[in-house]
Amino acid sequence: MKVPSAAQMRMARAALRWSLSALSEESGVNRNSLSEIERGAGNPQLDTLLAIKSAFETHGIVFDENDDYWVVKLSREQDR
Repeated sequence: MKVPSAAQMRMARAALRWSLSALSEESGVNRNSLSEIERGAGNPQLDTLLAIKSAFETHGIVFDENDDYWVVKLSREQDR
C-alpha cells in the first residue's frame, strides 16, 4: 500500500485549505509530528502515514503517481 509523500501531503493540505492544526484534528496525528513529516524529518510509522492518508481521502483527496510526477486530486463533489 502506498502512502503519500511529503510533497503530496502539502499539496493535499493546500487543496483542502487546511492548516497543520486542521490536519492534526482530522488525522489524530500530533501537529509537530505532521510538520516534521512534511519537512522530511523523522521516520514516521506506517500507521501514522495511513491515518494521514485516510483523513485526506475522507475529504475527497485521491493520491496517484506515474513515472514522472506525483498527483493529488480533489473530488468534484468535495469542491462544491
